[in-house]
Amino acid sequence: MATNSQHHWISVDEYMELDQISPIRYEYWEGQLVAMSGGNSDHALIATNIIAALRQHIKAPCRLYNSDLKVQIAADKFLLPDVHVTCDPADLVGKIQAVRSPRLIIEVLSPTTERADRGRKFFAYQRLASMQEYVLINYRLRLVEVFRREQRKWSYETYQSGEMVELASLNLTLPVDVIYEETSIPIYDQLDTLEEEERGS
Repeated sequence: MATNSQHHWISVDEYMELDQISPIRYEYWEGQLVAMSGGNSDHALIATNIIAALRQHIKAPCRLYNSDLKVQIAADKFLLPDVHVTCDPADLVGKIQAVRSPRLIIEVLSPTTERADRGRKFFAYQRLASMQEYVLINYRLRLVEVFRREQRKWSYETYQSGEMVELASLNLTLPVDVIYEETSIPIYDQLDTLEEEERGS
């Protein structure tokens, strides 16, 4: 997950060099570095659950990546989504530094990233002709949001505990509860109880 920005400008070449030696992972947005912080156990479990479920279904010519590999969405924008899938042959050749034609991007939201994930990042992703679906995984309750490209427009669907998430870009359905397996995140019907407990603490 992304956190604080570094407010001095650096070039793409400098960013790439830093990426090879820095113990800290950074996203790159128009000359600015955005440091990636570690998530909590729920965040890690969700990302792991998604990758484990998708890994069984992703076959050539598609490939599944985690946040270790960058996605380049413009000459001056490199992001590190939690999970992404590409089916473009150019993204599958050799040891690439960044995927340029993602088909599916999945982000596990957090308090520090939600605004960017819903805002500037999503707007930037929409410009990629390859993008077919953008998925946001909620961190407060078991709720999955799917933005899906349909011709020239983007549709929006939500899925809750007990439902199957449709990933049309992969011709695949995935249970919401598999995504949240072993996490402490409550189902939608428990949200009111959770908020009452937080107010009482």
